[in-house]
Amino acid sequence: MPYASYATTFAPQPGTDASGRAFRPATGDQIEAGVKYLIPGTNIQASFAGFDIVQSSVLRTDPNNIAFQIATGSVQSRGFEMEAIANFAPGTNLTLAYTHLDLRYLNQTSFTGQVLDGNYLSGIPGDTFTGFLTYLFPPSSALSGLTLGGGLRFSANSYANDENTIRNPTVTLFDALVAYDFAAIDPKYRGFRAQVNASNIFDRDYFTCQAGFCYRGAPAAVIGSLIYRW
Repeated sequence: MPYASYATTFAPQPGTDASGRAFRPATGDQIEAGVKYLIPGTNIQASFAGFDIVQSSVLRTDPNNIAFQIATGSVQSRGFEMEAIANFAPGTNLTLAYTHLDLRYLNQTSFTGQVLDGNYLSGIPGDTFTGFLTYLFPPSSALSGLTLGGGLRFSANSYANDENTIRNPTVTLFDALVAYDFAAIDPKYRGFRAQVNASNIFDRDYFTCQAGFCYRGAPAAVIGSLIYRW
């Protein structure tokens, strides 16, 4: 099913700069077109979308006072997104997603006065990929109700500064999931589900730098939840 859209945006930006001046509203124009498709004879759904977005009055960290932001020029974002969801076997679900992003300054100068028109925005990778596979054990199995999952997140390198002279490294992180549906024990427990999500399971230590400031990536984390749906 193909689709296309055009939109304009106008959004007030709360807060002020270090001098107490209010920010101008952010405006933008967006064109998007794509297609969603269910491959006949399969359990594979695929989608593709291309976009072209121009935004003005973009906020950036104030280099002279990092507690504040400053309004700057315009940026253009062009790219495409692809996603596929597949069920190759009973209980198996695979999700793949890829994004290519070309995000550049249109009207901008650096903090040192260098013209940045055409440069890439720092700290934002041009290519990202995610994949996640889950498996639900069948009712006939001794592990009925149990779901196991695992996947990865990949970010290509990006620029560490807006002058585009230094690059951030690529980053690959791995995640995992374990869940249990209590209805497998007794139908009266239908709706109860326990789930544990683990992100960055190998605890990779990494940093991403943007416009001269560096930020540490999230360490390994495990979150457990008990869910009831009715």
